[in-house]
Amino acid sequence: MRMLGVALLYAGLSLAGPLAAQAINPGAIQARPQGALDCAILPARIIEIAQPIPGILAEVRVRPGQMVEEGQILARVDTDILRAELAQAELRAAGVATLQAAQARSEVATRLYTSARRAYDGGVISAAAHEEALRDKLTAQFDLEREREARALAEAEAERLRIQIAKGDIRAPASGIIGEGLLSPGEVASGDPVATLVQVDPMRIEVFVPVGQLQQLREAPEQTIRAGDRGDVQAQVRLEYISPLADQGSRTIRAYYTTNSDEIAPGYRCVMVP
Repeated sequence: MRMLGVALLYAGLSLAGPLAAQAINPGAIQARPQGALDCAILPARIIEIAQPIPGILAEVRVRPGQMVEEGQILARVDTDILRAELAQAELRAAGVATLQAAQARSEVATRLYTSARRAYDGGVISAAAHEEALRDKLTAQFDLEREREARALAEAEAERLRIQIAKGDIRAPASGIIGEGLLSPGEVASGDPVATLVQVDPMRIEVFVPVGQLQQLREAPEQTIRAGDRGDVQAQVRLEYISPLADQGSRTIRAYYTTNSDEIAPGYRCVMVP
């Protein structure tokens, strides 16, 4: 498990639980090196996980502060009604009696019409009798087609319900840490996220760079940051991109780095010494 230092404090997400093997105190670096650039350690993403289908949460399998893997089930929506509807749709889709009956009626009506046609051509029956046989044949064919469509619709409905039931398992879209605000069993999302997932692999480092030092950082994309109240926790970072926008007041531009270090945690201040 990633060593995260302490509970995550970024964006008001207090993550409870024993996340760390090494304590890091947030705040300014006491022994600030000359020429150091201020930076902040951020998560890669903060993901609000929505409830994909309406319903009541039947089960919640995680706790705030818990590390989860991509694809792990976080919670389940009650799908009992959907399962009952699926059973009915599967019965309709699997039923053959009405389809076979419609098939038999169509075959009989077709044979009767064939006989009536010969009789009409031979002058044995009237035009009205011939038209009645034709009408019976067409009606039987329409009934057969309607049964086929009903069966196809039942199969499609069953597949739709299977997809809905599968969505009742709310899974983690990425590996990360569960934040606060987790819903409880028996609650309905009602537009609120079921859980918040903080993705910390990789972490992003936001560095505030004076405009005059940008070229220096471009030429050396790999740097070291220092975190902790004594600046004694170090991590290697690599330049990802530089913002095209400058802050006119401070004459700085934000540069973004990434790191997979286990020694630091999002939410803490840091410094970089180019």
